[in-house]
Amino acid sequence: MRGRRGGKPTEAEFDELSAKAEGGDAKAQYNLGMMYHNGGGKAHPRDYEEAMKWLRLAADQGNVEAEDRVGLMYYLGEGVRQDYAEAVRWYKTAANKGNAHAQWQLVDMYQKGIGVPRDLEESKRWARAGATAGPWRASRSIVVCRGGDCGARFFAGIVCAAVSQADGVAAFLCCGLRAFGRNVFGDQ
Repeated sequence: MRGRRGGKPTEAEFDELSAKAEGGDAKAQYNLGMMYHNGGGKAHPRDYEEAMKWLRLAADQGNVEAEDRVGLMYYLGEGVRQDYAEAVRWYKTAANKGNAHAQWQLVDMYQKGIGVPRDLEESKRWARAGATAGPWRASRSIVVCRGGDCGARFFAGIVCAAVSQADGVAAFLCCGLRAFGRNVFGDQ
C-alpha cells in the first residue's frame, strides 16, 4: 500500500488497512503483511513475525499472492523457523493456481532436492506449467531448466512452448538451437 504521495502510508491509511485486515479482508491482510514484511516507516518497522501472522491469515483464505509469500518466508526462514518442506507445501498451493514465482521455485526445489526428494520429472512438470503460462513465465522456466538437468530435448520443448507465447528470448534461443545444428527438435 502506497501513501498519497506514492511513499509510505500515512497513519490514517495504516489504521484503515489494519481495520479491514482485522475484519477478515484477505487482500487487506496480504497488504498489511507485506507492509510489515517490507517495513512501513518509523512507526511500523520491518517485522517478519507480524508479517507472517497477516500473510498466513490471507493465505488461509486462498489469497494466492499470500500463499506464495508464505512459501518464500518458510524457504528463507523469515519470521518462522526455516522449513523447506513447508515452503514446498505453500508453493504447490500457489503454483496450482498459476502463480509464476511458486512454479519456478518448485522447478528449482525438485531439481535440487530441496525440501523434497530430487525428482527431475516433477521439476519438468512445473517447468512445463511455467512455460505455457505466458511470456515472462516462459523465459524464467527456460533459465531454470537451462541451469539444471533437463536434457536437450526437454529444453527445446520448453523453448518452443515459450515461442508459442510470443516470447522474444525463447525465439532467439530457438533460432540458435536450429542454427548451430542441434537436432533436438527431431527434424532436419
